[in-house]
Amino acid sequence: MNPIIGAFITIFIYPGALFALVAAVLLGWIRGYARATASGNTNAAPAISFQEITRRTRQQSVETEGASFAVTQILIISAITAPLLALVFMPFPGNNNPSITQFPTDAIAEAALLLGMPLSKILLGWVTPSPYTRLAAIRSVRSLLGYIVPFVYAITVAMALHGSLTMEGFFTPIPSGTALHNYIIKFIWLVAGIIFFMCVPVFTRLTPLRADFGAIELAAGELTELSGGQLLVMRAAEAIQTVAFIAFGAAVFVAPLLSAGGLRAAGFIAALFIVALLLGIWEGAAPRFRTSEDYMQPAAIWNNPGLLILEAAGIFGFFALHAISAYFHL
Repeated sequence: MNPIIGAFITIFIYPGALFALVAAVLLGWIRGYARATASGNTNAAPAISFQEITRRTRQQSVETEGASFAVTQILIISAITAPLLALVFMPFPGNNNPSITQFPTDAIAEAALLLGMPLSKILLGWVTPSPYTRLAAIRSVRSLLGYIVPFVYAITVAMALHGSLTMEGFFTPIPSGTALHNYIIKFIWLVAGIIFFMCVPVFTRLTPLRADFGAIELAAGELTELSGGQLLVMRAAEAIQTVAFIAFGAAVFVAPLLSAGGLRAAGFIAALFIVALLLGIWEGAAPRFRTSEDYMQPAAIWNNPGLLILEAAGIFGFFALHAISAYFHL
């Protein structure tokens, strides 16, 4: 294929903007439906819909008083560009051109791109001269800081087990040894995967919405002062971030378990929909038993006993793995 045509297809069709938007709408519908069912709220809206796209397109953006228009535009563009680039450079099944620059896709760079949208939204809330957006930004910082350590830990474990920093390396089998050695590898792999997917609700958090008299409007968050096209782009960025983050987890922790070809592609797609469904169920059910979220200190979440035990178990597994490798000269 011609490199220019291949790059065009990658950026705009698959796995580019068109794929990202369609996948965002589908996963958003599943997530919204699951959230509404779990919470008993029939008015819960999906992450983004075609109706919202047309409505926001017709609505004129109102410039926020006291906010720099240039800074706002830069942050909005960064928010949607980061997850979109993460998708473009991710080696999806069926994507024969995962890197338009012909360089291997770096897993660390992919992880950094997944931080682009949350950080852009936090900065956007902070530069907007409103106490509501700044309070939302502070809460987002506190929540994000709490999950940075588990997020980095899970990715580091995956890269260490594969012995590769490139995304392409995750599609090859993990080196094996004795039976005990293999069991420990699977245990560490499972722990890292669970920790990563526990980070999904924070890294794919949506701006709260409410339904009044049949109309959906913003309830709170960093985007409260936005409108029209600017709000549409940020809502799309949130939805695409969901696709990119779940797809990254599926590429790192699910795809390597499946053989190449149709089975891997089917498993990859199934992972996207299953995680989106579980995410919606969690968001709908969590408020019933989550009581202290607004009072947690920045690092309190990764000090939570559950995550702390998982991380300690993974670290212990690493020590055991190296001890076994040294003893058996693997």
